[in-house]
Amino acid sequence: MKVTKGLCANGIPFNVLRNPQFVEMVMAINNGPKGYKPPSSEKERTFLLDECKRHVDKDLTPIKDTWFHQGVSIVSDGWIKLRCLIKAIEEIRPSNVLQVVTDNVANCKAAGKEIQKERTVLLDECKRHVDKDLAPIKDTWFHQGVSIVLDGWRNVKDMSLINVLVVNSRDAMFLYADDFSGVEKTRVAIAEYLIKAIEEIGPSNVLQVVTDNVANCKAAGKEIQKVYKHIFWSPCVVHTLNLIFKDFAELFEWLRNTYKQGKTIVKYIINHSQVLAMYRANSKLELLKVAKTRFASHYILLKRLLMCREALATTVVLNSWKEWIKQGDENTRKIGALVAETIGSDFFWEEVEHVVKITKPIYLLIKFADGEGPKMGEFYEKIDSMLGEIQEIMKTNKYANCYSEMETIVTARWTKMNYTIHCLGFVLNPRFYDTHYLSTPAPGGIARKDPNQDKEVVTVVMQAFEKIFENAEEQKLLRDQFAIFHKKKKGIYAMSAAQLDVVTMDSIDWWSMYGSETSELAEVAKKVLSQPISSSSAERTWSTYSYIHNVKRNRLNCARADKLVYIHSNIRSQSRFSDSYKNGPFKKWDMNHDNTCLEESSGILQDLSWELNDEMDGRVDDWRNFPPLENYIKLHVDDNSLENLECYGFGGIITNSSGEWISGYFGFSCIDTIMNVEEIALLWGLDLV
Repeated sequence: MKVTKGLCANGIPFNVLRNPQFVEMVMAINNGPKGYKPPSSEKERTFLLDECKRHVDKDLTPIKDTWFHQGVSIVSDGWIKLRCLIKAIEEIRPSNVLQVVTDNVANCKAAGKEIQKERTVLLDECKRHVDKDLAPIKDTWFHQGVSIVLDGWRNVKDMSLINVLVVNSRDAMFLYADDFSGVEKTRVAIAEYLIKAIEEIGPSNVLQVVTDNVANCKAAGKEIQKVYKHIFWSPCVVHTLNLIFKDFAELFEWLRNTYKQGKTIVKYIINHSQVLAMYRANSKLELLKVAKTRFASHYILLKRLLMCREALATTVVLNSWKEWIKQGDENTRKIGALVAETIGSDFFWEEVEHVVKITKPIYLLIKFADGEGPKMGEFYEKIDSMLGEIQEIMKTNKYANCYSEMETIVTARWTKMNYTIHCLGFVLNPRFYDTHYLSTPAPGGIARKDPNQDKEVVTVVMQAFEKIFENAEEQKLLRDQFAIFHKKKKGIYAMSAAQLDVVTMDSIDWWSMYGSETSELAEVAKKVLSQPISSSSAERTWSTYSYIHNVKRNRLNCARADKLVYIHSNIRSQSRFSDSYKNGPFKKWDMNHDNTCLEESSGILQDLSWELNDEMDGRVDDWRNFPPLENYIKLHVDDNSLENLECYGFGGIITNSSGEWISGYFGFSCIDTIMNVEEIALLWGLDLV
């Protein structure tokens, strides 16, 4: 069972069980010394990898000895450039090469009883084991409550799927993903789907439903509240904040034009391999090509562009750049000249600095909201602080007269949210009653006050109490206990220890420690403060689903893919909430920090998309791990063609005169073998995304 879990958690195909090297590895571990520990990742990919290559080369010596007498053929399984072919011939020696065969290798279909068993019986058994491992998490649902997080998307087969996760402060648990193809996504259909999940979890355990901001989801939230009045509907705050970026771009032409110019620079350089190579020779920082769907794409792209200014300026004055531009077609020369002119413009860089400074508070709040863990008790205060920070920045900015319009946009977006539960989290967070906190001016110079002194907030909180408890006596009890809590004149809340710990202690732990005097209010507080504020967990599962069900595995049916995602997501989710994941040798073990594409891995979606743009560290190694080709191109090819798209370089095999396999040969060079996406699309008949 540990083997099955390991395969599922790391996305390893089941047919590896038939691989003799895998069997040898297992036997070697069994026969190893007691207490054997696997090598570190660093040692494995450096010293041991080189040693393994030397062993393989040694094993291939008898085969290479036959090349002189028998001769060889070079067989390519995909498109290959002439210079790469010559490189292979020279390595083998031209006198040994009789012919070159370039033909597609037909896909092979292999199935065995062991694989079938792994796909069915053992997969179901593994799912049951994962369910058992999740039992401690489910035990927290009664005391902490949960939020049902929903997110819709389309998979590689263009099927409309909806992810459902159960989230609280303890963990995020993937529940299932259902196929909504052919179903009209009306408010009733979505509401019925969510009610099914609510009933499976237990209505009394569910405090909140988090969805996208679209109208049908909002209407579905109202339908749910008709059935279960105590459940709050909340839109994803990250989506809301991202819409603020878009509203700014639509309203302010100077911001929109700056972003378009920056995007043109990045697109032009990344899409032309030779230009990209020139740029990389002058910079240790990668340009980030961010999709429209990526949160805070305006800030991320322009911030990285600003950090790369010097390298870009150096690139466009190189002789090699000028020679390359001359050789291009009219459109390439025209855009290249525009890119060079923009990079050399001081006005453009001044505008980039203005945009980055103004939008940084929004970016930081998106970064905060998009992270793991409960954020309900802090978001209301942070969005107020964000407005104050923008106001402070605008005082010394050339676009200071635009602040009132920006404030209107932020307020309008915030008002459209059903923020009742956010207000409740704000007033129940003991940190915001701390004397030192209240004495410190908020960003923008505004004096802070106790949450219970805010008329709007208190009005919303009273509505929330009525929503949580229908009984008038229970509502009165909550109001009385809330008064005891915020007055802090007697009892436990008046103790110096309780007041000191609000600063250093987690708010949920604080209520567990000191909430006994107002036990009913404490239970409500722990549940509210345990809830998420975004649907990011569901979107990370979308990434996991894409990883498991991609162009190379597109024959998976939804049921099997759902099981694999359930096992994969929940095992990794448990790992991420463990102490060993946060510190020590296994810290963030599942993240590929060498990948500079912001769209493609669960690790990147969780952490790397922010870290790559942080000021502390944007550097990458001299060698680069290019993402798969299908990350950039939407494939519309038959199965026989997929084998030709395995790598950016070329992959081939060497055979002898009898056609028997002798050795593998792979060449890689970013300048020699990589074409830009338009050229690849033209060659293979693909549609660009």
